[in-house]
Amino acid sequence: SQSVFIAPNGSRCSFYHYSQQNDILEGCELDMCWMDELVPYSFVETAEYRLITRRGKLLITATPVTGWSNVTADFMSNMKVVESKPASLLDQRKVHVKGCPAGHMPYVGECVREDSCVMFFRTEDNPFQPKAEMERVLKGETEAQKRCRAYGYVERSQAGYFPKFNKAHVIPHDSVPRTGLTYYMATDPAGARMWFALWIGVDKEGTHYVVNEFPDSDTYGFWAEHGEKPEGQMGEACKPCGWSLGEYKEAFLKIEDGLFISERLIDPRAGGTASQTQDGSETLIELLESEPNPLYFQAASGVSIDQGIAKINTLLAYDTEEPVSIVNKPSLFISDRCENLIRSMQNYTAAGGDKNRWKDPVDVLRYLCIHGLAYHGKERYP
Repeated sequence: SQSVFIAPNGSRCSFYHYSQQNDILEGCELDMCWMDELVPYSFVETAEYRLITRRGKLLITATPVTGWSNVTADFMSNMKVVESKPASLLDQRKVHVKGCPAGHMPYVGECVREDSCVMFFRTEDNPFQPKAEMERVLKGETEAQKRCRAYGYVERSQAGYFPKFNKAHVIPHDSVPRTGLTYYMATDPAGARMWFALWIGVDKEGTHYVVNEFPDSDTYGFWAEHGEKPEGQMGEACKPCGWSLGEYKEAFLKIEDGLFISERLIDPRAGGTASQTQDGSETLIELLESEPNPLYFQAASGVSIDQGIAKINTLLAYDTEEPVSIVNKPSLFISDRCENLIRSMQNYTAAGGDKNRWKDPVDVLRYLCIHGLAYHGKERYP
């Protein structure tokens, strides 16, 4: 049958295996793709593009025996538990997963990704697997092993910096207010990679809206990708393109399209570093002020990374046990077009230190949040 069968209604089903190259899916137009067990992340990425034409569905089923993998990270990072069930194999007096009552484990999780969810199938719900036998096998095992084997749940070994970041912080771009915001911009320059930049609007209540990023994922691809190491690897958008200062300035002004920027911030080390020119020694900040298209930056605060992370978490905070409302909402929202920042918020940990590939977008957000942004008029959004 060449690993293919045709259903009575004419539907065609093909079987593949992970030892094949992921380009076996290229050219396919799929209504559904079902990946079972430990699927490599490259297959998931390829399959998602093959489902676009027919608005197809992707189903991944697996017991996460290898721990926190790239695939689990893509769906479970900052997941919000929306339904839980009692877990009879675990201590009923203990809270095992944040967001669940004592003695419960997640049943349905809401992903940060708009079009995805996670369901946890449990041993108790399997009519073909004797519960008593599972209890016998898991007797004496660690809590982590019980959570994985009996309830399909796994946690990453290193906690993310933004545990409260979830779907509520990501809003459709059309929901960003078109009036009543004062705008700020910040960038993190580098020679060995592309510069990263963010634009934030702040309203009278102090609510922060991240409205744009550069480079964006639609145009340039992802800033960072999941890799073999937890710190990730360089994505297409991060790779250097040999741009001049003039090209960066033109790109920034094109994104702003006449938007009045109250203040511009730049990484303090890169912005204050002097370089030799024909007219002597000039800093990057001074070079950016030159014609044509002068842009006026000031050095961002040099406070510690921990202080900046704490400030971002303060802006993200709200009562996650209650619905988002006028009286219960975070002070930081991110437009859904800022996918590189969103992915970094989900995946940034202490892994790799300064070499963590998810770090750069968060650094730029940090510069803005610790600056004390405030509304003071002079607004216009195109």
